[in-house]
Amino acid sequence: MLVAQAPTLPGGPVVATLLLVIVVTGLVFVVVRALGRAVGGSNEGRIDDLERRVDDLEREQN
Repeated sequence: MLVAQAPTLPGGPVVATLLLVIVVTGLVFVVVRALGRAVGGSNEGRIDDLERRVDDLEREQN
């Protein structure tokens, strides 16, 4: 009788553990980045402020 078996990764449990760590790390990165954007907003406001400062400085020099 044939029994279906799940495919195994070459390298065994070590490779499987490393892949799991990489996937979990990526998910944590995505979640932390999304929370940072939700809490702190984007950098667009800060960039606009810096652009205004540069424009002001350029006007003062001319």
